[in-house]
Amino acid sequence: MSIFNINLDNDMDFLIKQVGKDIKINNEPARVLMQNVDNNDDDKEIITKFPIRQGMYVFYMDKWWMIITATNDKRYNIYNKATIRKCDNILKIIIDEKLYAFPVIFTSAEMAIRESKIWVTRGDYYKALLPITQVSRKITVGTNILKFNNKYEIWGKNETKENIMEISLWWVLNSHLDDKINEIADRWTEDGGLKKDRLQGNIIPIMPFDTSEESYTDAMVTFICKDIETEENIADVIIKLTDKDENEMYIIANQSYQIPKGIYTYTIEKEGYEIISGEIDIQRDTIETILLTVKEEEPVSPITYTITAKMPYADVPDNEIWLDDPPAIYTVHKFVDGVETSGKFTFEVTDTTIANITETTDNSASIIANDFVGKKNIKLIATDVETGEIAIEKEILMCGR
Repeated sequence: MSIFNINLDNDMDFLIKQVGKDIKINNEPARVLMQNVDNNDDDKEIITKFPIRQGMYVFYMDKWWMIITATNDKRYNIYNKATIRKCDNILKIIIDEKLYAFPVIFTSAEMAIRESKIWVTRGDYYKALLPITQVSRKITVGTNILKFNNKYEIWGKNETKENIMEISLWWVLNSHLDDKINEIADRWTEDGGLKKDRLQGNIIPIMPFDTSEESYTDAMVTFICKDIETEENIADVIIKLTDKDENEMYIIANQSYQIPKGIYTYTIEKEGYEIISGEIDIQRDTIETILLTVKEEEPVSPITYTITAKMPYADVPDNEIWLDDPPAIYTVHKFVDGVETSGKFTFEVTDTTIANITETTDNSASIIANDFVGKKNIKLIATDVETGEIAIEKEILMCGR
């Protein structure tokens, strides 16, 4: 039996310890169970206790990989499961006059739409996937890169995928200001015929995690909200964050946000769950798991109803109305926990050809018999306006000619 089909319980700790692989996830040591180990460059599934999310880098076998899917469901409520894919190549991009390198996954397309025209692209057009980080967010449309002995312009940037950025690369002409040997596009600028090195000779690229997180003023934060009983993820949870200056922001659970570093109070209100609040100190990229408790339903006070009748004559039963008699007045009484309280009702009769409601108040109705021959039963129906429920159905014998 595959280890990926067993139940995830305490035995998984033993399996990870005995047959797990040591890797790095976002530069942090982690031990994982790995499927498809022998096929070196194929996609692999991993299971780990390490808090993971889509878009994280994995370093394994001296190669860069990227988490392209991260799942949490009932089977994987203690351990995290992910699919990793090997990065195809490394792109060098100048950002803020510094050279950065990004391991990327390439995709290609045979056709593209640009300037309202359809282009057959062949090798002229690529798409590349890379994680959304504080550095990669600074990549701008119009920036150029060198790869495969060609120059490409970044003419599209898509951040709609969760934690993964997709950039579109379009082939353009090389320039004498490019460093083709080191694959650095637009390394030099030119002023008055003089070339100036934008990098001032610093051509060793900054790889992911070479820059300390402490140098950033922002951090990526992800809140994961789970049911405390089932440990399943809860969807559509909104978290309110308040900083020390009482500034408020709202984020959605299970999504990553770049926010200023600092100490925040958080408040989570989710229908069906207890309100929870706390404090979180965000000084680096953070994944915070919050357990929510199902809200106990408040006991509903029992509501009962009775009906009384004021008949036109003392000898007439309260369930008979005779033709040409004055109206019979029916009053509904509402009780909550056995105590009578005011109520408001609507009234109707089931057959208006033989009975007519002549007058109503909040809790009473006056009824007379219409002109007809014989005797027929009708029902007086009283509906509680507050609850929308039928409170009383009173059967009445209507007596005609």
